[in-house]
Amino acid sequence: MKYRILSFGILLLAMTDLQAQTRFGVTGGVHMAHISTNDDDINDEKKGMAGYQLGVLTDVPLGTGGWSFQPRLMLQLKGTGISHGDHTDKLRFTALDIPLSLQYRSKSGFFVAGGPNLGFNLAASEKHDGGVEKLELGSDPGQLNRTDIGLDLRTGVMLKSGLSIGLNYVRGFSNIQNTTGLTWNNHLFGLQVGYLFAGKK
Repeated sequence: MKYRILSFGILLLAMTDLQAQTRFGVTGGVHMAHISTNDDDINDEKKGMAGYQLGVLTDVPLGTGGWSFQPRLMLQLKGTGISHGDHTDKLRFTALDIPLSLQYRSKSGFFVAGGPNLGFNLAASEKHDGGVEKLELGSDPGQLNRTDIGLDLRTGVMLKSGLSIGLNYVRGFSNIQNTTGLTWNNHLFGLQVGYLFAGKK
């Protein structure tokens, strides 16, 4: 019984210490989005599309070696531009992404991070000369998939103040198209700025 009480006490202290070290932050940035597809018509005319990313994050230390678990909640614009000479159409996805990253940060502040990205398309549209057309999301033929599972990678530098700047890459593995024989995967490469608030003393 004494050992159980002692073990419970050690666990409680560890959880309290972990909670005290956990930090929260905000992040945002810009990126270029594009797609990979087997649609030759789109491949001949596709071009990068500028987008945004805004989010919040939690940084949970994993020991004292510079490792941490860093889940994020990100609102991002994905898709591609399609050039038609005198104008460019845009196929756009407003997505809510949840990157679940394992991060290593050195004593100098340099960091690398990566992990699965759970993406959910909230809305889709096509912007062309005639205006903006809303596209349907769902699992039926002709609709676009709501889920977009992939990989999130980041690298950069974080200052002692909590301010960070870095690059990120998101690679979607899910096929967004429900049309038989057609594949479409989202990609984005961006610049992120973030701020990690000081933890509890």
